[in-house]
Amino acid sequence: MIQRYKQFLRSTAMLVGLIVGVGIFGVPYVISKAGVAPAIFYFLILGSAMILIQLFYGEVNLRTKGKHRLVGFAEKYLGKWGKRLTGFVHVFGFYGGIIAYIIVGGEFLHMLLNSFLGGNILVYQIAIFVFVSIFIVAGLRLLSWVEVILTSLLLLVVLAILSVGFPNIRVENYKMLEFSYLFLPYGVILFSLGGSAAIPEIKEVLKRNLKL
Repeated sequence: MIQRYKQFLRSTAMLVGLIVGVGIFGVPYVISKAGVAPAIFYFLILGSAMILIQLFYGEVNLRTKGKHRLVGFAEKYLGKWGKRLTGFVHVFGFYGGIIAYIIVGGEFLHMLLNSFLGGNILVYQIAIFVFVSIFIVAGLRLLSWVEVILTSLLLLVVLAILSVGFPNIRVENYKMLEFSYLFLPYGVILFSLGGSAAIPEIKEVLKRNLKL
């Protein structure tokens, strides 16, 4: 029972950690530009779509023997053209996301530590890259527990910001709709909700308890 709980906690943290990541920092900006109404609309529509995509992808992972990632599934079920197309999109999308994490993470680390340690932003961005790479090389088990810790810390920080900032909310600072920025939130919100890449790893973490 305890083992099942640990596996569920680790796998959930991996999915939440991938979804609630660097994308959330761009969301307030696009909401301030486009307005609250478009943001709610995009979150409802894109959120529902992403939930369905992740459920579908989960089913594909569960019902296909062997270890595969998105490109491998595309080749198996769609053929060579599916593999090439998915590989092209995956490389630019996935590695683009990683670059975003390194850039933003390095900037945050620079703001936190620059006054004590000095150095330019590039040094901190390289440090983020090396730090994450070590855990990836160490293996999925350690990486999943690190994800539990970092996701918990991230959620605590968000809750702390909300608790401190809530008394300072002013309704007059929010606009409902700005037509000139109507489509601006689309890409940012879509990126902030993406988490499908974690599903194959979740399958490996859960192992024999795949019903979870």
